[in-house]
Amino acid sequence: MSTPSSGPDGADPTEPGSGSGAVSRKGEPSDASLSRWGIRTLAFCSAIGLAVIALGVHLLLPKLPSKGEISPQLVCAASMRGIVRSMTLYASEHGSLPGDPFRALLDSGEVTTKLYICPSSGKTVRDIEKDLYACFVPVAHDVPWWVEDTPASQAIVLYERDNHGGQGGNVVYADGHVEFIRPYSAMLRRVEESKRQMAEQRARVPVE
Repeated sequence: MSTPSSGPDGADPTEPGSGSGAVSRKGEPSDASLSRWGIRTLAFCSAIGLAVIALGVHLLLPKLPSKGEISPQLVCAASMRGIVRSMTLYASEHGSLPGDPFRALLDSGEVTTKLYICPSSGKTVRDIEKDLYACFVPVAHDVPWWVEDTPASQAIVLYERDNHGGQGGNVVYADGHVEFIRPYSAMLRRVEESKRQMAEQRARVPVE
């Protein structure tokens, strides 16, 4: 009666766990095989969980401008600052601004129609041609007394309409700085307060 031959390492191939196979003599998975299966399952579940979290963050957080992209709010603020600068220069050259300052700036070549557009408003050049004040509204036309009778850092000379869905609005002060006030209702209150202060200051100016 012959005896079973030994394996390459001298071990009996019929003994459980002998040799390099991953299956025992009875056809059941070895402990090492079960361990590898558990690790793979855990890694797969972790990947799915991270994907779900990433999707939730993407859906809940607002879209942020990508690198190199300028937000519409900043473009709007830059346009408004340019308008006030042009209004100041025009008033310095002509002594004051007319009752339709945006039209006067266009006719003088100081600005283009595109400067009167806020990117968030959805307005087009054609819309602005029909209504120059569709996006921005000047507060005062008498430039010299903005700075002379009211602190330049407090006198609002230009504000925008509700171009950002009620979230807020830009205002430009007489000294040229721009502020985005949240929400839009608070911005309107600030504008009315500035108007009141300027009216009181103007009333104190002696009539020549």
